[in-house]
Amino acid sequence: MRLNKICIIPALGKNVYSPKGDLESWGGSTLLEWKISQAKEANVFDKIIISSPSSKVISLAKKKKIHFIKRNDKDNLDKLYRDTAKKFKNSTIVFLSVTFPFISPLIIKNFLSEYAKSDQKSGFTYIKKNEYYYYKNKPLNFNIDQYIKSRRDIPFVKKIVPGIIAFNSNNFIKNKNIFQSKNFFHKIKWLDSLEVNTPIDLNIFNLLILEYFKKKN
Repeated sequence: MRLNKICIIPALGKNVYSPKGDLESWGGSTLLEWKISQAKEANVFDKIIISSPSSKVISLAKKKKIHFIKRNDKDNLDKLYRDTAKKFKNSTIVFLSVTFPFISPLIIKNFLSEYAKSDQKSGFTYIKKNEYYYYKNKPLNFNIDQYIKSRRDIPFVKKIVPGIIAFNSNNFIKNKNIFQSKNFFHKIKWLDSLEVNTPIDLNIFNLLILEYFKKKN
């Protein structure tokens, strides 16, 4: 059975990095419009939907003729996933985060193509980190009883980058978690993994748009 591919773009009218939230200026438009364009250009979705509690965001969705779901501003991430899965059964749900502006249409397209072939129920973008990691003062990926190794030689860690998260809606309803015992992982590059978290990020990242377009072309 073919599953519909439903793209969900969560968006806010204001957040920690800007009083304009995802309507902050970016690349000649806004962060939200930029992500909508990327989702459309990927040309892999049966439906693109904006999910937001903000009337300003909903107004933009109407103007752009994009489907929308108005959610409660007190809903947490788990409820957002649960409500979406229940609303779109028998579907592949793909969340695209507005705060990752360098996740290109090609990355989205390749992600979905490889995810479909993997037969896994959940999928995530990630970056490879060859670094020394400690947890509760204990080493995670190296042995302190051995001679020190170059970072290139220690086991790498996968850092989940929530620029793209995909899951089978029926499986989520059953297991109540996007993370499974086995998952699909799609590696991306450092530039692709950059997230807008602060007002300073917006200024710095705008300087990187030219590099983004070089990669795109």
